[in-house]
Amino acid sequence: MIRLFLDNGADVITNAPFAVAFAEKIGTALRPFVDFKQAHPELADQPQQQADQALRYFAAQENLKWVCLMLWAGVNPHTRGPSLFDTHQEDPDWHTTAVDEARYKGNLEIFKKFKPGPQTDNLGELLSSALYSRGDDVLGYLLKIGANPNNKENGGSAALDQCLTHFRFEGFGPSRQKAQIPKYAVRRTLETLRALVTHGACWKPHDQYHMNCVRKSLYQCEPVVTVEVVKILAQNQAASQETLEELLAPPRMRQHLSSLGINLYTSSDRKYKPRTAHAGSP
Repeated sequence: MIRLFLDNGADVITNAPFAVAFAEKIGTALRPFVDFKQAHPELADQPQQQADQALRYFAAQENLKWVCLMLWAGVNPHTRGPSLFDTHQEDPDWHTTAVDEARYKGNLEIFKKFKPGPQTDNLGELLSSALYSRGDDVLGYLLKIGANPNNKENGGSAALDQCLTHFRFEGFGPSRQKAQIPKYAVRRTLETLRALVTHGACWKPHDQYHMNCVRKSLYQCEPVVTVEVVKILAQNQAASQETLEELLAPPRMRQHLSSLGINLYTSSDRKYKPRTAHAGSP
């Protein structure tokens, strides 16, 4: 029946009929879609855009079966545009790719189906955005396939920058009110930090504003979080001594750590060193 209408000049553009069929999971529309594109290359762009929308939709829905079916039909997961039922169809700032949708959901199985790589994707940008996905596996997979964590002009890691400023958001919640965020509440960000520095990520703040943002994030956490962050960066040589000294230099930071019995002092050459006040302190 679908072929009969197509052969007799059915309109494949108005009201996006292929997109509607795919959204309703009508499998019998797939072969006619492929055949129509081959028979009418001059009209193929619009049906292709409809199928691209459907792939983004199924990636967001984590529907592996229909993701595979759309890939079989020749849909490109790297094209950018709106998704089906998107209320911001005409606003490019809201447009995504199917790769982006799978990365955000953290669905590694679907993400792998799209075969991300340096030829088709900016792996460094995907790595930074994967920090906020709902799963941890996508981050590790990107590092495994060669995503460069140090993709900033100064040789530092944009992903690490975002990780270090994310503590205050991970522990955010109305029940917390003004209490400092405990270490257990930011364990996922700490695990991400360890994964990044293990793969060679380096923290190189590009300006004073970013340094202040990292401090602000740490101030909202319990002091042990700051100690753990500095330990991770120092042990993995992921930040220079000068950078760590600058992080710990302000009086407010010294006050922040004083509850742990840690006193930071400055020698004449402005080298900041930790000094414990009692045995057993961090």
